[in-house]
Amino acid sequence: MWFKNLNVYQFTEDFTLTGEALEETLRQNGAFIPCGPQDMSRYGFVSALGHRSEALVHQNNACMLIRAHKEEKILPNEVINEKLAEKVEQIEQNEDRKVFAKEKKCIK
Repeated sequence: MWFKNLNVYQFTEDFTLTGEALEETLRQNGAFIPCGPQDMSRYGFVSALGHRSEALVHQNNACMLIRAHKEEKILPNEVINEKLAEKVEQIEQNEDRKVFAKEKKCIK
């Protein structure tokens, strides 16, 4: 596994949480939830080993690996909807047909 952005931390005081306790804490308080319609960004923890595992914490000897994920909406919904409306209007004029919701969702 290659890292795009790796931060390594070494604690100066004893870290008392076990891997299982840290896993439970992250699941309850910090698991990643994708952006909703009103959210501009979301931050949380995802599986440490990617799609190969569901565990949020990977523990090996005295080391623990956790992985944070941040999702940001680059374009606001208004901009996307404007471009969608333009595209739908263009299709309706060029092909002389109505574009229905299912196709609009696919274009979006």
